[in-house]
Amino acid sequence: MISSSTDIHGALRARQRGYLLNPFRFGAPPAGDPHYASVKILLHGNAANGSTVAQSSDPAAQVGTSDNGCAVSTAQAKWGSGSWLFSAPSNHRLRFPSTNLHVGSSDFVIEGWIYPTALPAAQATIISNYGSSGVRGIDVRLDSTGKIASRWSLNGSTDAAAISSAASVTLNAWQHFVVRRSGSSMRVYLAGTGGTDNTSIGASAINGPVTEAWIGGTPDTGGGTWFLGAYLDDLRITVGTDRGYTGAAISVPTAQFPDA
Repeated sequence: MISSSTDIHGALRARQRGYLLNPFRFGAPPAGDPHYASVKILLHGNAANGSTVAQSSDPAAQVGTSDNGCAVSTAQAKWGSGSWLFSAPSNHRLRFPSTNLHVGSSDFVIEGWIYPTALPAAQATIISNYGSSGVRGIDVRLDSTGKIASRWSLNGSTDAAAISSAASVTLNAWQHFVVRRSGSSMRVYLAGTGGTDNTSIGASAINGPVTEAWIGGTPDTGGGTWFLGAYLDDLRITVGTDRGYTGAAISVPTAQFPDA
């Protein structure tokens, strides 16, 4: 209540400043992803069982191509109603334009949840635009020891370096994985724990080939197709930020990645 002796104009100005200085005085800001505009692919598994529509929830709402019957399965889900099933004997894979993995010299994060059902004899691809010599970019894969690994090329022809997680995956269980660049630091995280920090990349740009981005298999025709035996959920690529994933350990997400 404002008394007759109060400076009315001053009181109104103070009240207006209260609204301006505390815009959330009537509640918390809406939840969302502050880096959503930088998301290139966001692949949930919430469609109907057996759906082969590879709808990405990125800002461009891309739809990838499903090959050899790669589909959503409701048998396993980390979040929502299902996930994408990749069966190595069936050569399951999804394909998106290579530009989704054109990370250049920017910070980036490739992450998601994996439920591996078998370890590969050599290696199995999670996501890759790493083709044969001359058209190599970057890949993320599961190796024969169960570690999440990544390699990249600066010139498109030769491997620049390779990194891996410190620990191995557990079969038939969901685990969060991350491959990220933060400045000159390249690192793999599995279940929140980081592997060895590799800084050999410096300020160099990773090659951006015309090769499509394959999920569940590799376009590297010179070294096999390396199909994956696993479920994947909430696979997300973000270019332009490290999402704060720095240091020897990070916090594991506790909810499905937001769509906005």
